[in-house]
Amino acid sequence: MAGLKIAYVAYYDLGIQTAAREHIIQVVQEFARRGNRVSLYVKSADGAQFDGSVEMIEIPTGLSLFFDKKCARALSRGEKPDILYVRDFINAHRVIEWAHRNRIPIVLEHNGLYFAEMKSLPMKSRIMFRLDSLFGRFGERVRKADLNIVVAPAIGKFLAERFGIPGEKFVHIPNGVDTEKFAPAVNKAQLRRKLGLPPEAVIIGYIGSMYPWHHLGELIKGFEAVAEKRRDLFLLLGGGGLMLPRIEKLAAQSIVRDRIKIISPLPVDRSPDYIAALDIGVALMSPEVAPYCWQVKVNHYAASGVVSVMTYAEDFEELFASGVAVGVREPAPNQIARALENLLSDSKYAQMGKSAREFAVKNLSWSKIVDRIIAQIQKIGRQRWGN
Repeated sequence: MAGLKIAYVAYYDLGIQTAAREHIIQVVQEFARRGNRVSLYVKSADGAQFDGSVEMIEIPTGLSLFFDKKCARALSRGEKPDILYVRDFINAHRVIEWAHRNRIPIVLEHNGLYFAEMKSLPMKSRIMFRLDSLFGRFGERVRKADLNIVVAPAIGKFLAERFGIPGEKFVHIPNGVDTEKFAPAVNKAQLRRKLGLPPEAVIIGYIGSMYPWHHLGELIKGFEAVAEKRRDLFLLLGGGGLMLPRIEKLAAQSIVRDRIKIISPLPVDRSPDYIAALDIGVALMSPEVAPYCWQVKVNHYAASGVVSVMTYAEDFEELFASGVAVGVREPAPNQIARALENLLSDSKYAQMGKSAREFAVKNLSWSKIVDRIIAQIQKIGRQRWGN
């Protein structure tokens, strides 16, 4: 696919260093590298840089409702695109209606499921989503989209059933990873010395935001149970967030506190080094949310040659079968401890880390992910334009 004019809409501030920022920039960059012209509509493009033909249009506003309204106006003033690509956000109504009215093919990307995430959302977002849902606009935009890309299969299944939409309008394409930025350490012991970590330990770690649904308290308890039996284990927790004070307190009170290290804040640009220093990565989520998330943490760990312990969900069986991760049914200390003991047995984590890297390179590089997106856009084009 080349030579298309793509309008990419994301209610997001690219000045905020998160996985969402990485996703947006990488997809837009890959579109442009393939010879397409991309207009990127965001709240702020602060710090974002692209190769190729990318025009950035900033729509600074606090509320998604106002962003949607202003973005629709900006789209109507610009050159008519061949494709409208929207990273779904609450109240993304007018931009979808504008494209539908102008017979522009619509791709709607779902990176989570609001229905499952309601309890975790801030009150303002919960109210906005409730209104969005009650007035039928969420279901309406899902129906109007020519294609709904979902990062986890369960999202598509839920939406298809909820709104009576044919399953073929949903395609599962996971989050990707920069396999050059996230890569195995050339010399892990040397890297650890540089980071102030024990060079010969078996390091279990979590790198990312710290919120209740990540179950870091349970991780500490599970680690304790295993670390009492093995003196070579070390736990690294890096990041920040709502749970940080609680996690710091639990770590300080732990019976193995001398083998737990918390690094906060941990700059995003340093996270590849800390991840590459791990032997086992942890990516737990609450069971009610886990099926609807394709965790970028798992991608980062895998690309770095690090196996993950994650909450089990049936749709992620490929990750378990490919050696990328092991699953726990409930993120409880005893189940976490059993998963860790399984990986530690005969140093199983080392071979699985190699398998995880192979899987990431073969299936999860951004180039591979965008190849799959482009194939779907081409399919829409043949249906719409007959070529």
